[in-house]
Amino acid sequence: ARLFVFIRACKMEPFHKLHVLKRAHSLTQDTHPDTEYWRRYRSPLMLNLYGAISHVEFDSSSKHLLVSSSTKLQAYEASTLEPAYSVSGFKDVVYSGTFRSDGKLIAAGGAHPVVKLFDSEERNQLRAFRGHENPVHVVKFAGKDIMSRLVSGSDDRTVRVWDVSEESSVSVLHGHTDHVRGLAVNPTSSELWMTSSYDRTIKLWDLRNNECVKTFHHGEPVESVAILPGGGIAVSAGGPKILVWDLIAGRLLHTLCNHQKTVTSVFLDSTGTRLITSSLDSHVKVFSIPSYELVHTITSQAPVLSACMAPDGSRLVVGLSTGTVSVRRRAGMAGEGSSKKGPDKASLHYFLAGQAQRTDKANELTEVKRRIRLKPYERMLKEFQYKEALNAALRTKSPIIVCSLFRELAHRDGLEIALSGRDEVTLEPLLEFLAAFCAHPQYAAHLVPVSERVVTLYGSVVGQSPHIDALFKQLAGRLSDEIRAQRSLLPIMGTLDFLINHSIGVASREEDT
Repeated sequence: ARLFVFIRACKMEPFHKLHVLKRAHSLTQDTHPDTEYWRRYRSPLMLNLYGAISHVEFDSSSKHLLVSSSTKLQAYEASTLEPAYSVSGFKDVVYSGTFRSDGKLIAAGGAHPVVKLFDSEERNQLRAFRGHENPVHVVKFAGKDIMSRLVSGSDDRTVRVWDVSEESSVSVLHGHTDHVRGLAVNPTSSELWMTSSYDRTIKLWDLRNNECVKTFHHGEPVESVAILPGGGIAVSAGGPKILVWDLIAGRLLHTLCNHQKTVTSVFLDSTGTRLITSSLDSHVKVFSIPSYELVHTITSQAPVLSACMAPDGSRLVVGLSTGTVSVRRRAGMAGEGSSKKGPDKASLHYFLAGQAQRTDKANELTEVKRRIRLKPYERMLKEFQYKEALNAALRTKSPIIVCSLFRELAHRDGLEIALSGRDEVTLEPLLEFLAAFCAHPQYAAHLVPVSERVVTLYGSVVGQSPHIDALFKQLAGRLSDEIRAQRSLLPIMGTLDFLINHSIGVASREEDT
């Protein structure tokens, strides 16, 4: 009668799904504090275009994304990737479409050796700068202090400085012996520029006298260059290497070899404290400054040709060789275009907001409780069919699920019921599972007591079935190997304990003195 009352009381309680154990963290898993932040850049929006994405860039407001692809220079709404406007006037491949700092002007180079300037509002062509003899792959505006200056680098091995208002070339920088592919203005002075080239060098230029101040040898054709906010450190990317340079001392500080193929771009995040690189190995990697430790990696579906981050840090954009643009938005960012702020979450008004609101009957929603879908082993566990539940869990071949079920059965005092009374057919999968995972570090704490109980229950049947005997020998062998391994580690553990205690004692004596 008491058992009947107990079973009836249990059936009246709502059944909770099996609590599955968490998987153990891999020893190689990235546990850097920044990892959780960068993982929030997820749920990418995808835009498929016809040509490879040679360049991507945001305007200063982070509202528009400018994409250079094939013969098209197109601006998109950053939030939806809907086309905002297009810039026409290119008959050949366009490269390096870029905004001026105020967002009013757009400049771009291309396979045709002409640098073109456009009005971003009317999309009219304002200037056409002629002087280069070969394709222009990189174009940059100067800083806010000299907004009328434009700089371009070409395959003709020259860097030209243009006056936007006069539509003329102010100076021509000679010094590279191969294609120029990277430009970067020093954040402390718009008169200082870094250039990178396929001649395996990066050069520091002073535009006040149009001279090369310093030359740094990268060792590989250099695709991109960036200067850190302080103005004294530069980063060059060429081949699979990223090199960090001290511009003042003229020496190499760090060498980063985390990519497997050519690094295509290098730039800073919106805070200037993280270095971001993209590569043909389909990875985008984030490094911490100043330690230059790798803190996060993002994997793409194809080689990455270009990448950028919104000035407000809300989005990370990747341009692929397949013509795909991937925009990752950081979770938790406020919606665009919303200037109205709600009540403070710490205020009483936040909790009382909306309580006096009354809705129409037609707009009322009725909550419908969804039926909980149970796994086969959960349905049998609910009906107290412990042996059948264990058989169903073993059929999943998931050690996490089986160990979780063992823990639940032990909590219910049903482990003995689930293990006993088995014939050769039902005992075989249980022994195979125990032999496979009993010595695994993640599951040993759950499976060793179960193995001990199985040997106690079925030790008397040894010798009746050759297959069951072989499984028992396999289980015994795995446990014996684990015991030998543990015994071999005991001297090492004793030595480590001695060293640790000795170092603690020395440290305490030093503090006393």
